[in-house]
Amino acid sequence: MALAAMTAVLVVMADNALVVHTAGQQAHFALPTVQRLMLGDNALTVLAGTEYQYPYLDIEKLDFLQQTAGDVNGDGNVDISDVNAVINMMLGKADQTDSADVNGDNNIDISDVNQVINIMLGKATAPTASTTSDRMLVHRANGLADIFVVDSITDITFVEIAEANTTITLIDADDSSVRASVTKTDGTARYEVAIYPASQTPDDIEAYVQANKKFSRKTNGTVEFVDLDPATPYVIASLSYDAYDLPCEVSTLEFTTDERVISENPQVGDYLYSDGSWSTELKPNKTPVAIVCSTTTTEADKALGYNNGYAIALKDAVKASWTIQADENESGVSLTDGQDMTDREGLTHSRTLMVNADNHPAAAAAAAYANTPYATSGWFLPAIGQWVESLVNLGGLDVNAMTRENGVATWDQTYAQTALTAINQRLAAVGEGNFAPLNQYYYWSSSERSVATAYYLYANASFNISLQTYYKDSQFMVRPFIAF
Repeated sequence: MALAAMTAVLVVMADNALVVHTAGQQAHFALPTVQRLMLGDNALTVLAGTEYQYPYLDIEKLDFLQQTAGDVNGDGNVDISDVNAVINMMLGKADQTDSADVNGDNNIDISDVNQVINIMLGKATAPTASTTSDRMLVHRANGLADIFVVDSITDITFVEIAEANTTITLIDADDSSVRASVTKTDGTARYEVAIYPASQTPDDIEAYVQANKKFSRKTNGTVEFVDLDPATPYVIASLSYDAYDLPCEVSTLEFTTDERVISENPQVGDYLYSDGSWSTELKPNKTPVAIVCSTTTTEADKALGYNNGYAIALKDAVKASWTIQADENESGVSLTDGQDMTDREGLTHSRTLMVNADNHPAAAAAAAYANTPYATSGWFLPAIGQWVESLVNLGGLDVNAMTRENGVATWDQTYAQTALTAINQRLAAVGEGNFAPLNQYYYWSSSERSVATAYYLYANASFNISLQTYYKDSQFMVRPFIAF
């Protein structure tokens, strides 16, 4: 009995999914659950119920090969087993297939038996490229291959599903609770998060997360677990799902509840890490990215949720011009005399400039400086008053020692050397190659003076510190700040 032509136009094997495309739709199946493939009148049916035999626990690939007449059972050889197969079909003991009609007369009878025997004995040539059927071989990990006769499959492609994974970053912990941020890759449709004691690691972490998940999310976010046992090592586990909702990678993070990640509010001089946490003493298992230079923020930044303070990056970004084509009030505000000491709205200025980032290279360089730590504003070009604040708070610069002449605020060489030395010693604690000292002379701010000029910090330990203005198309250094 001939099998009906199959109209599926594309069968795709992905890393962990079988995708069947038909004329009007597509279906996705997780490979671990596929148990049997069947041919229907106009479709390839995938059965995943436990009642079926021949489970495809690990499908490795699909092949399409031309059926050779006489190879009735499709094992690639013509031998006595094929003779027996034709006899069984002729006697009604097995379902009839096209491959048993060896002589092509649309009947399965003794002449087909004789033809198989002649092919087996070399008295006849087995014709290739049967016009009525191809073979689809489904290879399993155990080395077996199941064979299906298919008419009219036009193509098969092997593709990879976009990576699905998550990264877990510790935010803070105390003796009974923990918070962590979970960040997913673009190929992750959702993820589930659970926690367990490190001493009780389950044999199947994936199954454990599915059964004990506390969080199931589609977007990046914070997870928190409370009522933990003091001084106990725990593991946070995140199971990611791909676009076909198939479980993929398990990410884990181990921590100990007796180590407080953030024990107090930030202090000036604390190190801000890439995970958004901070500490006074450097932690060897964390990556410092900035030094806290202020523990107060402006009302505008508080409204955005940044209440802890500001931090200055460990390194410079690049040299860049303030603007390419100057225009009045590009930042939204032009300072007047005396405002250079107090302007702390660097985040607001920078975000205004970034509306037209191509025209504001310095602000764009600050924004692109490095990966943004969790729960922070992102890097920005500081206001001129924030430069002053960082020199005062981190370097001990004496505000009352400032002199002003022709609008320029200046601290002489003695104060400049003391302040810059103090800041650079704090920076140097992160290790050689991980910081750049503040002594590059010219640093842009995001504060604007006029249509042609903007404020910059002149910092030279051998000469002075001053707040000056210059033409916006000049190339000065960029040192990013961040709000958190």
